[in-house]
Amino acid sequence: MSADRDDDDVLDMQQLDELRELAEEMGDPAFLVRLVDQYLEDAASRMAELQDATSGRDAPALAAAAHALKGGSATMGAKRMAALCADLEAAGRRGELPGPEELARVSADLQVAGVALQAQARPKSP
Repeated sequence: MSADRDDDDVLDMQQLDELRELAEEMGDPAFLVRLVDQYLEDAASRMAELQDATSGRDAPALAAAAHALKGGSATMGAKRMAALCADLEAAGRRGELPGPEELARVSADLQVAGVALQAQARPKSP
């Protein structure tokens, strides 16, 4: 399986294309790189919030952190990450907390999405 095919499973390439077009319209080729970096920084904070909410048995805080991470992930085109966060958000709203394996899966998917986003954000060679 090619890297592009793997990215298609993780990323919404149409969303990324729209972000690239925005960067072109702004005349700022580094815009997408900065946006990805900002997303990953925020996502790391949100993951810490998910961990804290889970260990503190605070389902509403879990739902709020998952909602924020879902939105950022969807904006960046990290579709699988957004779907996992939607599931966490719904669980938190039901008063349910994830187990350690579920949080580990979300964390692992964030790493995969981060690598794929960083690869896609790099300027393409002519």
